[in-house]
Amino acid sequence: MNIVFLVLVNIFVFISVQAQPTGYIWPTDASPYLTSTFGETRSAHFHAGLDIKTWGKEGYNVFASKSGRIVRVAITSKGYGRTIYMQHPDETYTVYAHLQRFLPLLQSYVDSVRLLNHQFEIDLDVRSKNWFFNQGDVIGYTGSTGIGPPHLHFEIRDKHHRPINALLTNLRIKDTIAPIISSVLVLPMLDSSTIKGSKFPVTFSPSLNVDGSLNLGLIEASGPISIAINEYDKAENVSNKYASYTFTLSSEKGIHFSSTHDSFDFNESETMFIDRIPAYGKSRRSYQTLFFEEPTPVPFYGENINKGVLEPSNDTTLYQIKVSDINNNTTTINFELINRTFDIDSAISQVLDVNEWYWRNDWISLHQNSSTNLKENQFGMIWDAKRNQRLLKSSEHQILVSRIDPSTSHSIRSPDQNLKVHISTSTFFDTTSIGIFTFNREGKPAFSISPHSTPMRKNIYVEYYHAGDLDKNQNYQVFHFDPLREKYTHIPTKIIGKTFHISPNMLGEFHIIPDNEAPIIGDLKIRTTDYGEHRVEIRVSDELSGIDFKKSEIVINGIRGITEYDFEDDFLIYIHPNFNPQKRIRIEVTATDNAGNSRFDVFYR
Repeated sequence: MNIVFLVLVNIFVFISVQAQPTGYIWPTDASPYLTSTFGETRSAHFHAGLDIKTWGKEGYNVFASKSGRIVRVAITSKGYGRTIYMQHPDETYTVYAHLQRFLPLLQSYVDSVRLLNHQFEIDLDVRSKNWFFNQGDVIGYTGSTGIGPPHLHFEIRDKHHRPINALLTNLRIKDTIAPIISSVLVLPMLDSSTIKGSKFPVTFSPSLNVDGSLNLGLIEASGPISIAINEYDKAENVSNKYASYTFTLSSEKGIHFSSTHDSFDFNESETMFIDRIPAYGKSRRSYQTLFFEEPTPVPFYGENINKGVLEPSNDTTLYQIKVSDINNNTTTINFELINRTFDIDSAISQVLDVNEWYWRNDWISLHQNSSTNLKENQFGMIWDAKRNQRLLKSSEHQILVSRIDPSTSHSIRSPDQNLKVHISTSTFFDTTSIGIFTFNREGKPAFSISPHSTPMRKNIYVEYYHAGDLDKNQNYQVFHFDPLREKYTHIPTKIIGKTFHISPNMLGEFHIIPDNEAPIIGDLKIRTTDYGEHRVEIRVSDELSGIDFKKSEIVINGIRGITEYDFEDDFLIYIHPNFNPQKRIRIEVTATDNAGNSRFDVFYR
């Protein structure tokens, strides 16, 4: 690493410690730069802190950002990895995650507890230890445990454990670069709405004005519409993309939508699915919404007119989108909106396959110039009038569509009686429509629960009965299939007779596939870390269902240690304080996948 850079970082940390004794200090000497900011969306939650860049390396000092005592330490296989929770005299908290290791006092205690049951993951309340540290004391070292490349995740929480944006304190980063808006997504909000004559969402690309602002031009639409933006922020000297801090959508009528990433409650993390949506035909939630429909708004949302939904009028109306980062660097984008209908080519009327439908809670666009209202129960063919169930036909499938009221539980059975979906109360944010059907994919049984991108608060329970013959020699499992990425994700599967039982946390397409292959056990490496820990690392892989680290283990010379698993690099890791690699050793490895297949191997070193 560049020596000048290291000197600058150390000077930066020294100044922070000296100049901010009553506030917070920067929690590491790794760098003064970020890889992620507060409030960004993750797979199923908001980002609760700052991710500090460590330039792909581990082992930098982690400091107590404020004086206090360590009250909790945890190690998880995914998520935060090795984590320290500190409580401060003012009852606030700071959190330090993805650590390579704790300071020796902590690490020895945690490992002694883990060795009792040879467990990888642990969550310990250590308030009784009275481990107090002054601001600036080293409490751990940066790493890459949990999920993600090397970095330090740092949080500030209030006394109720609600995370707050750490950059609202005395902590700052250098940033003079305004956010970037790369595209704008315009969405129809009713089955009667159109955008440039289309029932589907339309993406617009902005052009640059002479004054540096952006212009989207004229949006021609009929019926209520909404806006979402593909945006990101940047800062000096790094290539990382961040979420911005504030968002507003306004016109001469006032502020139609506003959002500020300042704080939230972990109980509100589920609303991430409302805040960020995918473009039509995509699976990645890459668009920041400037509207909301659900009765439970995102905690960041503020002033609004009609929840951000826009009504085109016969007179051209000027709107402005404004996006700012926490240093108040701002990007604006203007657009005009007018009510206009188009003559639609009637030849464009073929019903698309169900995976190409544009689903909303209350209606579906089956093709570009036609929508079906699901609230009026006048679509398709009646299946069960008492349960608000009707049949819709796509180009390839017959789909049973049911209205789901979140205030009550529901059980839906497919027309062939083979698929049953149980939905408990409050699974969805609002009343919505769910479509189910069974089919075969390349000769293998499969089923679909649509719409695939519908946000959920709880898991659903699914029973699938396979009416055909099952090969008793095959280990059948259920996998969620993402057709856009062509990616399989294993769903824990229980088979009773010929019925498959699963409890997925997502809707989508599910395939039943045999998984009989045990994990592959590859190269073995014995190494001593730069901080003196001896360990054995064994590469293991299982392409279909993945490694079950809880059922995998390593035994050396008859002594079972702590078996950790690195999801990023596919390593099983043996850790034991008494491990001596200088002696001749026999290493027994058992690797088990999530489908229950195991492989045993022995190595001598």
